[in-house]
Amino acid sequence: MSIEAALYAKLATAGGAVANLVGARIYPIRAPQDAAMPYILFQRISGLHEHSHDGISGLAEARFQITSVATTYLAAGALAEAVRLAIDGQGPVTWSTVIVCSVFLENDSDEPYEVIPGSEAGYVGVRQDWQIAYQEAQA
Repeated sequence: MSIEAALYAKLATAGGAVANLVGARIYPIRAPQDAAMPYILFQRISGLHEHSHDGISGLAEARFQITSVATTYLAAGALAEAVRLAIDGQGPVTWSTVIVCSVFLENDSDEPYEVIPGSEAGYVGVRQDWQIAYQEAQA
């Protein structure tokens, strides 16, 4: 299983506030045009695969951006906080079949309010940058 699939599975099964707020509305990169809010977007920003003198070590790090999207600023902030409480500071743990060594929130920032084209409604987001160290599956 990839780290992307493991992160999705972790967020989808985190229970508590995350599940109560978004259910299964967790999307890679972009949401469907008709997605109900609130929802979570995630994408891998960068990655590093560690090597040793013997070759591939199997250790890797990935930077992910997780964006909590809602119709109001306070709702987006509450969702971002639920995500933080669900994964921040974890490790070592197993997400699905991926061994996660550490998970750290590096940065968070607000996205400006955007109006949905053809509508008076809009949305706002809170963007979080996460550093996740993990053990890659060995072939």
